[in-house]
Amino acid sequence: MDQDCDLLFEAIKTGNNRQVETLLESKRCHPDSCAKDSFNTPAIVMAAQLNHTECLQCLCLNEIRANVDATDSMNWTASMHAADKSFIEILRILKHFNANFNLINLDGSNALMVAAKSGHDECVRFLINRTLNINQENREGYTALSYAVQACNVDTVQMLLDANAEVNVVDHEKGYSPLMHALNSIKLHTAIVLLNRKADVNVVGLDGKTALSYAFHFALNHCFGDTLFAQLVLLHGADMRLSRSDQSYLHKMIATGSLRVVRQMVLNGCQPFDNSCKYCFGIEHHEKPVSPLYAALFSGHDNIARYFIINNFYTHSDICSLTSNQELQKRLEECSQYNSGSIAVLNHLRVWSPHLSLYNVCLVAVREVLKFHIQTTNTMIKTLPQKIQDDLLFKGKCSHLCTRVWCFIS
Repeated sequence: MDQDCDLLFEAIKTGNNRQVETLLESKRCHPDSCAKDSFNTPAIVMAAQLNHTECLQCLCLNEIRANVDATDSMNWTASMHAADKSFIEILRILKHFNANFNLINLDGSNALMVAAKSGHDECVRFLINRTLNINQENREGYTALSYAVQACNVDTVQMLLDANAEVNVVDHEKGYSPLMHALNSIKLHTAIVLLNRKADVNVVGLDGKTALSYAFHFALNHCFGDTLFAQLVLLHGADMRLSRSDQSYLHKMIATGSLRVVRQMVLNGCQPFDNSCKYCFGIEHHEKPVSPLYAALFSGHDNIARYFIINNFYTHSDICSLTSNQELQKRLEECSQYNSGSIAVLNHLRVWSPHLSLYNVCLVAVREVLKFHIQTTNTMIKTLPQKIQDDLLFKGKCSHLCTRVWCFIS
């Protein structure tokens, strides 16, 4: 009997369906016999693994039919092995003989999850309507969608979402959502698909990271200066108050001159705070924490500095010591040809901060009017609404335009 079983498995391995049929008809071996290997592999599972469709049919059509849902020692069925290797014809044969595609293996995965993990579109398309629970989770909390995202298979992700797969499922291992896995693995097209399907950008992983953390990481480490995904995540409502590590990217975004990202971070709840900028400016001596406004001026991004002033985005150090900071003044003067805008902002603050609190002085524009006569400047002023004209403060021929109360023009 054992010898006949060995012959059966040898016939299956070689794809000799006639010998398989002869051995089964002789009834000297059972179709549910298992191989003497480390996985205790049933005959039907071996046929599926090797994509031997005719041998599989012999096992299913025999007078004593093989169990189409037989499993090996890892609880893998023939359908799981077929899904893993993209053997679509094997899946069709198993469906014809009423295989149960909802069974799970030892880690809790079903055939659909196996197909999604392996990135086999055709198998996913076949199994998606033959699986009772498309959001079945395995022991690690992963679903078919989680695996499709990690496999970087956008078509599979689209199919699963169209079939109402849960877009915000969180795994047990890291507490990550599919969007976080996509951004962590730099699966950018997949991330866009998930964002368009209302993926939650405010899931916080067990390590304290968010989708925005990985969007920032991509911008600064993989494609320096490309802040598109950071902008997208922020525009989809990323809450800057959820993660201190996300807030720490503010100074880095300032140093790169990413005004759009900085603006959106402020709008999304990021608060002003002093932070170390040791590697933000291409020099290493800046270990002392500095404010966002200081970082904007120091890096020569006066447009960001003006934005902070307009929005009262100050820290205590700005109020107490910014205008008297000698290091900042020296840095700006050393590269004055590149920092004229920052110097103008700093000079403006020095003129007005003794008389008016920085929280009440809102800068509209800081501009050295070098090429305009007084008459030309006055003509420009008259085109402004009267209330704004009344609030403009001037000092000499080179006018510094500002307003006491920002609400009149905002």
